Amino acid sequence: MEPEFESRWCFGENNVEAISSCRNLRVLSVRVGYSGLPKPKESYPFSHVFAGSSDEAANPVHLLLQTVSSKLPDLHTLYIDSARDPSYAHDHSDFIIQGAQRCRAVRGCIEASIKDPLVENGPKLEPREDPYDLEVLKWVRIFVGQEKVELDAELGTGY
Repeated sequence: MEPEFESRWCFGENNVEAISSCRNLRVLSVRVGYSGLPKPKESYPFSHVFAGSSDEAANPVHLLLQTVSSKLPDLHTLYIDSARDPSYAHDHSDFIIQGAQRCRAVRGCIEASIKDPLVENGPKLEPREDPYDLEVLKWVRIFVGQEKVELDAELGTGY
C-alpha cells in the first residue's frame, strides 16, 4: 500500500484487519501518515505542516509492528515510508524543498517510533513498557525510505 498522499490508504487503524488477514505475506511495503507519530525533535523550518496532526491518534508504526508480530508470522521484510501532504495534491512545489524536508522529518519520526520502546539506562538501551513486541525486530528487516534501520547495537537483533 503505497499511496502518494496521506489518506485512508496509508497504514492505520482503518486497515489493520485487512492487512492482518494476509497471513502469508513475506514482504510488505506501506506508507504512513504523520498523525500519531512523535513530533520531530529537530528544528523543522516548516513546522506548520505538522500543526494539524492529532496527538490522540494511535502511532501507526507501533500499530504496524504489533500487527506484524501478532498476525504476519512469515513476514521477513518491511518497508515503511511517509506519504505526501495532501494539501499539495495539485502543487508540485513540495517536491523541491518543502516536500523533501517534510519527508526527511517524517522518516525521522518513523525511525524514532521504531526505536521508541527503548529507553536509555546508563550506556545501554533497555525496553520500556512495550508498545509492540520487541521480538519482531529480530526476525523482520525494516527499511524506512529504502534505508535499513540498524538496531543490532540496541537489541542484539543480528541484522
